[in-house]
Amino acid sequence: MKKLVSLMEEKADKICPLAAGYARRLFHLYFPELSLNYLEKFCRTVLARIIRETKTHEKDPTYSGPELYHNIVGKLTRISMPSGCPDAGDRIEPLFLLPVLKGLHHSVRDTAGDLPAGTPPLNLNLLDSFFDRLEMTLWVRVCGTAAGISEIPAAEQLYEQQLHDQKHFFLNLIENSSMPTFVLDSSHRVIIWNRACEHLTGYTAEEMLNTESHWQGFYLNPRPCLADIVIDGNPDSLTEYYINYGISEVHTNGLWAEGWFKNRRGREGYIVFNAAPIYNDSGELIAAIETLRDITERKKAQEALELKNRQISEELETAARLQRNLLPAHDISIPGLEIAWVFEPSTYIAGDMFGIFRLDEENTGFYILDVMGHGVSAALKAVTISYLLKPSSWPGVLRDSRSDRNITPAETLNNINQHFSMLDTGLIFVTIFYGILNLKSLEFTYARAGHNPPFLLRHDREIEELSKGEPALGFTDKTVYHNYQVSLYPGDRVFFYTDGILGTPAQKNSGKKQLLRLLADNSEKDLKEILTLAKNNARNSTLKGGHDDDITLLAFGISS
Repeated sequence: MKKLVSLMEEKADKICPLAAGYARRLFHLYFPELSLNYLEKFCRTVLARIIRETKTHEKDPTYSGPELYHNIVGKLTRISMPSGCPDAGDRIEPLFLLPVLKGLHHSVRDTAGDLPAGTPPLNLNLLDSFFDRLEMTLWVRVCGTAAGISEIPAAEQLYEQQLHDQKHFFLNLIENSSMPTFVLDSSHRVIIWNRACEHLTGYTAEEMLNTESHWQGFYLNPRPCLADIVIDGNPDSLTEYYINYGISEVHTNGLWAEGWFKNRRGREGYIVFNAAPIYNDSGELIAAIETLRDITERKKAQEALELKNRQISEELETAARLQRNLLPAHDISIPGLEIAWVFEPSTYIAGDMFGIFRLDEENTGFYILDVMGHGVSAALKAVTISYLLKPSSWPGVLRDSRSDRNITPAETLNNINQHFSMLDTGLIFVTIFYGILNLKSLEFTYARAGHNPPFLLRHDREIEELSKGEPALGFTDKTVYHNYQVSLYPGDRVFFYTDGILGTPAQKNSGKKQLLRLLADNSEKDLKEILTLAKNNARNSTLKGGHDDDITLLAFGISS
C-alpha cells in the first residue's frame, strides 16, 4: 500500500490531468459547462483526500480494511459540487464521484506502467483492488441512500452481505468446476479440494482439508506440488521435481509443469499442472491455486505414435543400409577409367539407383534408374530392379551363360519390360539408362528407357547428349528397345543423372542449362569435384523452390 500512496503523491501532476480528461468525457453530456481546469482541481482534491486517509490507516493498526474504504468515501462525500454543475456549492452527490474515481483508477494505472527503469514494479492487482473497493463502497452508499439507509452500520451490513454472497459464489464456482482444482493457504494447508479433484485422485475433500497431505493425491512419497513451489517463491526447484515445466504466460508468478503421476490408491495418469498465487489487498500472498488437466489418453496416443515412428525410423535406417550395400564402392577401380558417383536420398531411402559392374575382362556395365515417386514404395521398386541388374542375381538378364556372351542393353531392357508385372509395380513407371563400355575398342553401346539423356563431354570440351531411346519401362509390354552406339576417345567423360539434379519440375529447363554450364566451366577438375559442385548447386536450388528430390550422379571418364 505504501508504494501505491507514494506513486499517487509523486505523480499527482501527471495523474490528475489524465483523470480529469477521462472524467470530462463521461460528464460532457450532463455538465457541458464543467471546465477541464476546474475538473482537474477537483481531481486533485479527491486524490489528496484519498492519500491522507490512506496514510491515517497505515499509522493505526486497529483501522480495519472496510473501515478504510468507508472513511475515504465519507470524506469524499463532504466535498462540495464543483462550479459548472447545477448544484454547485452543495455537498457532492455520490454518483458524481464515480466518474472521478474511474478517471483516477485509469490514470494511476497508466502512470504505474511508466515507471523509470530499475524501479520495482507496482502490484497492479493491489492497485485495481484498492480502487475497485472504493467504487464498491461508493455504490453501497448510493444504494443505501436509494433504499433509505442513512446509517453507516446499515450500509456496512449491506456491503458485508455482498462480500459474503460474492465469496459463496466463487467457492461454488470452484467446487462445481469440471477442472480438478485445489487451493493451499500460505502455510501449505489445503483449504479447497473440489469434486473433480476427488474424482481424479481418489482422495476426498474430508481427507484433505486442513492438512498438508495434498501430495498423496499425486505421488507415492512426500514432495512439493506445484502450488507449494509457488507459495515458497522458489521456481528454481522445478528442475528437481519436473522434466517439463516453465513460467506461466498468463499469471504473474504462476508456473506450469506436466508429467506422469501415480498415487497410493492406484490412480495414475499424465497431468498438466498450472499453479498461480493469490494475493490480498495489501499485495501479500495468502494462498495458491492449482488446476490439473488430465491428458492421459492423449499422452498415451502420442507415446504410441512416437514409438511407432521410432520403429519405422529404425526399419528405414536398416533399409537405407541395405540399399547402400547394393551400391558400388566409392573407391571402385577399373583400369583405364576414372569413376565417381554421388547418391543422396531426399529421405532415408531413394527411388534412384545405379550400378557399375565388370561383365568380363573387356566389358563394363553402367546403369542409372529413377522410379516415379519418392519414399518406401519407390525405393523398393528401385532396389528390386537393381537386384535384377546384378550379374549374379538373375540368369539371362545381363549374360547368357549358354552362349557365353553378354546380353545387349536393349535385350536387357526388353526382358525387364516383358516381366514388369512380376514386380507388382501397379502404375509405377521406371526410367533407366543402361550401357556397356568395351574397354578395348572404347565403343559404348546403350539403351535408354525414358531416362534423362546423359551428357558426353568430349576431350575438346564439346558436349553431346546421348538422347536416342524409347519410353520408360512399364508403359506397355509392346515397347521394343534398341541398341545405340557411340565411340569414345581418351579424355572423354560421360555424366549420368536423375531428375533431382535439375531442381523442381518448373526449374527443369533452367536446371539442365545450369548443369551443362557447370560441366563446361569445370571440365579441368576431377570427376568427384565436379559431381560435388553439381549436387550442392542442385540442393540449394531445390530447397529454395520448396521441393526436395533424390539426387544421383554417376560419371566415368576414359583415361588419357
